Amino acid sequence: MLPMMPYTDYRLMSDMDVESVVAYLDSLAPIRHGLPKTHVDFPINLLIKSVPRPVGHVAPPESSDPQKYGKYLATLAGCGGCHTPKRKGRRLAGMDFAGGEIIATQAGSVVTANITPDLDTGIGKWSPEFFQKKIYEYKDYAEHGSPPMAGPQSFTLMPWLAFSGLTREDLGAIYAFLRSVKPVRHLVETHPSFPGS
Repeated sequence: MLPMMPYTDYRLMSDMDVESVVAYLDSLAPIRHGLPKTHVDFPINLLIKSVPRPVGHVAPPESSDPQKYGKYLATLAGCGGCHTPKRKGRRLAGMDFAGGEIIATQAGSVVTANITPDLDTGIGKWSPEFFQKKIYEYKDYAEHGSPPMAGPQSFTLMPWLAFSGLTREDLGAIYAFLRSVKPVRHLVETHPSFPGS
């Protein structure tokens, strides 16, 4: 689970949602699939043993408060983990959700977008309707497999297909939360290695 699994955020998941995830996983058909043993090098193999901590009871999120509920959803979705730049594995102070995290792939590099409400470099000019439209551009493809996306947006690690399955209420809550974070002026070129960009 190191380093991609956002398990430190998942500890904030409500008891009810954890039980729902377990119920869903229990409904899946079992698949026998042998995997190689995980190996983590020293000193990380010792450091990660201090990360797990008992959680206790986690109450359901306040779904009646869009900003609080949106923060809950954005935390579990890992928005801050990808959209906050890091140095030496630590998030840069004052850059929450400002984008700029470089994700290298074999096909080229992708840089995460600024999703703060900054008017010039973030999503500050986006209306709630535009935010939902942007996410739902992937809905038909997620549900039916066509038409495929084209252009720079097709070359991304953003889980558009998964997010396109969210309800309008959940997307509205995430939007409300993102509008509440501190605007950060940070211009980002999200697809520097996309052919033709």
